[in-house]
Amino acid sequence: MQVKAHSPNISSTIIAQQEDQKWILQIVTSMRAFQTIFKNNLGENAYSSIEEFKKLVLSHLKNNIKIVCDDQKVINISNGKISLGHEMKVAYPLINMPNDFRKIQVSNKSFTQFHNSKSTLIILKNGVISKPLELNKNNDFQLNLKIKNNKLMVNESNSILWLIFAFFCVILIVLITNYFYYRRK
Repeated sequence: MQVKAHSPNISSTIIAQQEDQKWILQIVTSMRAFQTIFKNNLGENAYSSIEEFKKLVLSHLKNNIKIVCDDQKVINISNGKISLGHEMKVAYPLINMPNDFRKIQVSNKSFTQFHNSKSTLIILKNGVISKPLELNKNNDFQLNLKIKNNKLMVNESNSILWLIFAFFCVILIVLITNYFYYRRK
């Protein structure tokens, strides 16, 4: 997966199971993306050295990426390594990532401030067929996925349940508002 070197709104989020069964998270994006984020959020003098820049990158990603397996196991993201360049690669070992998960929720809100931001999500799990997916504004930079018949697919049932829940909440709010409004009259 190649990222356009100067496009801060395009990135890749890759979760891969390696030959030794260990897992790695890799984020690929332009250096300009991080420079812009830090300038906008922290000011012109957000960092004064490459080491400070790296620390900001690692912290920003750690605070904006969430991986949950089987609806309960939050995966720890720490000890990242950075490869600097126009195209930056940041890799984190996923120490407590289970090999036998059936569902995975991935959220990467690291680059949401960019117009038309999108991140290609790739999950490479041994024995599972998957295709690249996209994290974007339409899915709130989050996907709920499940493995069924050795294929990784979007878990639509969660989305539908949330829509139904939201619908009933709106109806409840309207009923309560009407109750208090007509009670005063």
